[in-house]
Amino acid sequence: MSRAKLCARCRRVVPAGKRCQCTERVRKAKIDATRPNAGERGYAADWRAVRRQYLDAHPMCSHPDCQAVATEVDHIQSIADRPDLRLRWSNLRGFCKRHHSQRTARDQSFMSAEARARTWPADLRPSAIPLTIVCGAPGSGKSYWVRQQAGSEDVVIDLDEIKARLAGTRIYSAPAATTGPALEERNTILRSLATSDAPRAWFIVSAPEPAEQQWWRRQLGGTVHVMDADEETCIARINADHRRIGHRERMVERCREWFRRARGESRAFEPPRPTAPPLPTKLLPELGISDVDKPFFG
Repeated sequence: MSRAKLCARCRRVVPAGKRCQCTERVRKAKIDATRPNAGERGYAADWRAVRRQYLDAHPMCSHPDCQAVATEVDHIQSIADRPDLRLRWSNLRGFCKRHHSQRTARDQSFMSAEARARTWPADLRPSAIPLTIVCGAPGSGKSYWVRQQAGSEDVVIDLDEIKARLAGTRIYSAPAATTGPALEERNTILRSLATSDAPRAWFIVSAPEPAEQQWWRRQLGGTVHVMDADEETCIARINADHRRIGHRERMVERCREWFRRARGESRAFEPPRPTAPPLPTKLLPELGISDVDKPFFG
């Protein structure tokens, strides 16, 4: 069993697996010394003024189901990608410190190996039955299209439906903490396709980038069908859908991000390493992984 240790700098007792606060301060100072200053990174006086004004107008965290006060302002499209949108309110959103840190970690590829393994499981085998992988943005009509195509005995795998069933809520209203367990159940069903005797299977997944779409096809076989609804149509459908009341702003944001990624304007898809094992479901609530590490597209 691992034991506590003494910090070599301050001689404090440090729990096993943890860094002492003084060591962490030194580490961060070294990183900061190599970074451009705030003004060079786009956070000069004009940004600070806009930030204050935005937080005054949007005092609450924009993360779904979070009731905390917003203390940070996040750029939806990064300054590096779109410097022209640096001060545009339409490109901003407020977060509490916790959810801003989570967003930053995801954007900078800090998603844990376990989270990647749940989102893109590398242990799948090709489906034994005909499979269609249906990709598209929120509001593109993926679920409706599948309902029109699928037979009564077909297997339909829809993460939104799984989340709603596990949470006991209507669709699109499941809390964020449901995402981890829902991904585990989804992956169990995907693995079962290798031995299924159902007539056909339909897998609904957002997968905005062609690289991700082809990754799923290599893992599972079958064919990929990408919904052809354009961005304006998807947003109009989201705003007209009564089931999305209370979630429209979040889903419109996800829709816009889907199209940015589909156009190649955002960071490219990065599949997990095949050695990363899925995290046991029983550990999810304890570690908060489903909230911290859940993918931007569920």
